[in-house]
Amino acid sequence: MNDKFLNQLREKNNERQSLWAGAENVDILFRAVEFAGEAGEVANAVKKVYRAQNGIIGNNKDISDLMKNLIEEIGDVLITIDLLANEFDIDLEDAVKSKFNKTSNKVGIPVFME
Repeated sequence: MNDKFLNQLREKNNERQSLWAGAENVDILFRAVEFAGEAGEVANAVKKVYRAQNGIIGNNKDISDLMKNLIEEIGDVLITIDLLANEFDIDLEDAVKSKFNKTSNKVGIPVFME
């Protein structure tokens, strides 16, 4: 992932939201709840993949379908976190680099993002 990708995501999110029926009623609280819901769906998808990989009953789909769903849910998380960050005028690239480097410093691992 690079800043060109994240810039395109922000641009296309804004473009699509301008055409989305009812988007004028969306606020920061909605965006936060939207993101949390998608993050929960990722956790549920991981649970299902884990069950399939470890022979735990409860899945009706095969592992390839479960992985496709997990990939989609992870995509939803990135889309919705960008929408939330946009509400606060936060640059995702800057936020991620800053937090990554702060954690590297904290734990004493000399791996940093430029």
